[in-house]
Amino acid sequence: MLYFSTKERQILTDRILALIRDSKTYIKTGNFFFRDETIQRELLNAARRGVAVFILSNLTGNENRGISVANNKAETDPHISNLHNLEREGVHVHLCRDLHAKFLIADGKSGLIMSANYTLDSLHGNPENGVDVLGKDLSNLEDVFDELYLHPDTILLDSEEQYRYADKNSPIPVGTFDFSGDSRLLMTMASKESSNLRECKYTSILNKIIEIIANAKTSVDIVSWSFNEVEKLPDFIESLSKAKQSGVHIRLYYGTKGEEWQITRTRKQIDNLSKQIGDIEAIPLVDNHAKCVISETQGMIFTANIDGKRGLLTGFELGYILDESERKTALSYLKVIEKYGK
Repeated sequence: MLYFSTKERQILTDRILALIRDSKTYIKTGNFFFRDETIQRELLNAARRGVAVFILSNLTGNENRGISVANNKAETDPHISNLHNLEREGVHVHLCRDLHAKFLIADGKSGLIMSANYTLDSLHGNPENGVDVLGKDLSNLEDVFDELYLHPDTILLDSEEQYRYADKNSPIPVGTFDFSGDSRLLMTMASKESSNLRECKYTSILNKIIEIIANAKTSVDIVSWSFNEVEKLPDFIESLSKAKQSGVHIRLYYGTKGEEWQITRTRKQIDNLSKQIGDIEAIPLVDNHAKCVISETQGMIFTANIDGKRGLLTGFELGYILDESERKTALSYLKVIEKYGK
C-alpha cells in the first residue's frame, strides 16, 4: 500500500506510528534525522515495554550533508542528542556515513520505505510518501539493515559527560546484496569516501528511473525535493531527451522548502535541462519532500533526490517499484498536492 501525506492529512505519519506502537518483539529503523519528539517518545516507549530497538543513522548535520559532526553544535542539535539519549535508554544505535535512506521494519512482518525524515516538518506538514514492503522484498530489506548494522562506520561510546564515538573499519563484501531479478527493492549503495560501503557498486534506483523514462509513451512525472548536479547523470539526460523527441510529456516536480540558494539551484538545473532537451514542464510543490517517478505504465518511489553528487551514484538510498494500484494512487495524490504550487 502507498501512503502519501499532505498538509491536511499525515497518512504516512500515521502508518509509521502504528508500526512502532504495534511492534511486539523488535524494531529496526534507518533514518537521516532523529529530531522529532513524537518518534523519540514512541521508540523509548517501545524499548521500555521490552521491544528491542535497533537504529541506523548518520551524524551529518543537514540535508545536503555538508556539515560534519565535528562542526556541529551537538548540545543544541536534537538529532545528535536524541541518538545518545536513545542509546543510554538501551536502544542500539549504529552509524553509517553514507546513509540518507529512510525505512522501518517491525517484527519482521511489516516494512516501510519512505521519503520522510524523523523531523517535525516531515512528519507533520511536508508532502511525503512511503510504501509497504512485502514478502521476499521485506526479507531482503531486513538483510540490508542487518549487514549495515554489523558493518557500522561509527558507534556511540558510553559516556555521560560528553558525546564520544569510535570509527570501525569493516567493509561490506562485494556481492552481498545481489538480490534476484524479480525483486522490487532498489538501492543506491556506493561511496566516494573510505566508508564501509566502498566495495559496493549498486545504482539500481538510477537504472530503474532511466528504464521508466525510456518505456514511457505519453507522460512521465519525476518528483523530487531538489535537483542537483544532473550533468553527472548523462544516461538520465539522454533518456529524457529521447522521451521528449518521442512526444512524451515530461513534468518535473520540485519542493520549495529550504534555503533560497537550494531552490535557485534546482530551478537552474531544470532550466539547463530544458535548454538541452527542449521545453520541460516544471511544477513547484510547496514544501514537497516526496520522491517518485511515474509513467503511464510504471512507477517507483525512492529516498534519494535527483542528484548526481549524492543519491543516485553514491550514498545509501532505497527505492521500491510500485504495483499498478500503487502507481494509480501516486498519480492521484500528485494532483492533490500539485494545487499547492498554484
